[in-house]
Amino acid sequence: MDKKHEFSEGDDVRIREGTFASFVGTVVRVNDQDKRLTAVGRFETQPDSDPHTINVSFFVAEKLAARARETHPTG
Repeated sequence: MDKKHEFSEGDDVRIREGTFASFVGTVVRVNDQDKRLTAVGRFETQPDSDPHTINVSFFVAEKLAARARETHPTG
């Protein structure tokens, strides 16, 4: 089945695994070949923790919102 994945860099996602509470973050890399994405964010049970990086397969992630492409001035 040739289906394009639903995820893009900048999407807000919730990641669910059986071993930890939900993780909410932003996609920073999508690997179509391995059907995996990399997200940076925080565990919902530890909202004040330092950001974590998590790599997961597409099927355990839920897209929360497609973030519009924005350009921010620097400086």
